[in-house]
Amino acid sequence: MADPDTRARNRFLALVMTRLGGAMLAIFGLLALNGKLAVPAALGWIALVAGVLAFLVVPLMMARRWRTPRG
Repeated sequence: MADPDTRARNRFLALVMTRLGGAMLAIFGLLALNGKLAVPAALGWIALVAGVLAFLVVPLMMARRWRTPRG
């Protein structure tokens, strides 16, 4: 098993990368909806919703799963 500091660092990195990916996906969706990209508007909406969820909800779920159990 990995040492606790390494595990904590890796989990933090996973949370940060999840938020970064969600932000990038949401920006892609916004660009698609504004007509800056040649993709259908439906794809823009899907990307926007998925990006917002990945930015706001998924890291909370990950942190809850990794929380240290109480006593």
